[in-house]
Amino acid sequence: MYHRGFGMAVDDRKASYWLRKAAEHGQPEGQMMLGSLYFYGQGVTQSYIQAFAWCDLAQDNGNADASMCRDSALQSLASKGDVKAAFDASSKLHHRLGPRR
Repeated sequence: MYHRGFGMAVDDRKASYWLRKAAEHGQPEGQMMLGSLYFYGQGVTQSYIQAFAWCDLAQDNGNADASMCRDSALQSLASKGDVKAAFDASSKLHHRLGPRR
């Protein structure tokens, strides 16, 4: 609601707070939306690494739209080191939160 301004003013910082709560509770839509916020730097510090990690988890949890976010983030990474960091971040999220399947 905060991200799109449904019934309230748009506030991406508040949106990122609530989407993180949903994402950490295993909600794939929240994971994908949080990844999108990281991709664009809306309400959070822009990070293709975090965008990849959250969207990768969302994809593994069944969110069909997450693959576009994940692939775009991966293509936007500047170096092999960043790619490794993205896969490491994804692995940590998977280990901490695990896929829901």
